[in-house]
Amino acid sequence: MDVILTPVDLAERWKVVPKTIYQRISNGDDMPMSLKIGRCRRFRLADVRDWEMSHEEFTHEHNPSRRFSR
Repeated sequence: MDVILTPVDLAERWKVVPKTIYQRISNGDDMPMSLKIGRCRRFRLADVRDWEMSHEEFTHEHNPSRRFSR
């Protein structure tokens, strides 16, 4: 079964405030693929990990001591 993250979960993972995630979604910024369920956005953990791996500069910028994991 896929692990599903809310925007708040993603913000915690990336160590940013949730508002940042919502702004990036609203602005159409580069983000992991998300699902829209009703009015809610959800992110599959596998998609988030793939996105993080393809954005090495993002990974190191937000947590230089280790790779993201959950």
